[in-house]
Amino acid sequence: MAVTTTTTVGSQINSEVLVDYIQDSARNHAVMLPLAHAQELGGSNSASASFAKVTALTAPAAGDQGTTGITAQAFTLTDVVATAAPYEMAVDVSKQALRTMRPAALMHLVDEMIYQLANKIDAAGAALFAGLDAGVGSSGVNITPDVLNAAAIALHTSHPARSAGRTVICLHQMQIGDLRNLLFDATNGLPPGYSRQDLMDIFGTTPGHSLLGLNVGRWGDIPILQMAQVATANAGADRAGAMFIFGEGGAFGCAVLWHPEIEEASLAAARISGKTYLGDVSFGWIEIDGTKGQKIVTDA
Repeated sequence: MAVTTTTTVGSQINSEVLVDYIQDSARNHAVMLPLAHAQELGGSNSASASFAKVTALTAPAAGDQGTTGITAQAFTLTDVVATAAPYEMAVDVSKQALRTMRPAALMHLVDEMIYQLANKIDAAGAALFAGLDAGVGSSGVNITPDVLNAAAIALHTSHPARSAGRTVICLHQMQIGDLRNLLFDATNGLPPGYSRQDLMDIFGTTPGHSLLGLNVGRWGDIPILQMAQVATANAGADRAGAMFIFGEGGAFGCAVLWHPEIEEASLAAARISGKTYLGDVSFGWIEIDGTKGQKIVTDA
């Protein structure tokens, strides 16, 4: 996740060190944006991005050749548009605090600001899960491995080519916790047909499981990411996670006008009483194709 700074914070900490820290912090916090078909709009003279939604075609059958024996397929292409909008925050630091704080304290401030900006991006992206065309799970009922299987089967059936190797699962920690509890269910034991290793894989306990540099779990060959930003559903009774095809040609798109930036305000009033640090980001999410994902709605 690219992050820039046009700041004079370098008067407190070496500028290059701070820029590197902001970039590392943003990568650690942001989850959804790398999973989107993202378009960078800087210098494009527009705050909107168009994404193509195309009909899924089927591969030709054996013997389909020439002009006979071929069934024509309908093809349509629709543009969906995402528009980036700015989100801003400001933090005042008193002159007293500035004079007494250690340089590392400013990095803690930057880390928290970047976290909040990345949280905004992730929450807006995760809010689209509930709008996917189809889904699995039941309101008020805990998630189980069978729910994950059902989502995988449905998505692979509808998009067999695109889903292979390009699918991810995003779940709330409450959903992950319900799956984790199955490992320690002394009353009912393990779910029928599943081993303890099957469940341990969900929590990233098997070495070598990673996506976007994050330590993740897996269900089969599908990575699982835990996200606090997964939204509630059904009046707060449930959480709406999702399994979806990611990246270009996937379920979601994001228009990015600029990535998180942190800068020091140049207002005279701010300098008199202390300093004000500003953070902002400009982005806009869109569902490109609701058939390329399965919402996973289970008890919160």
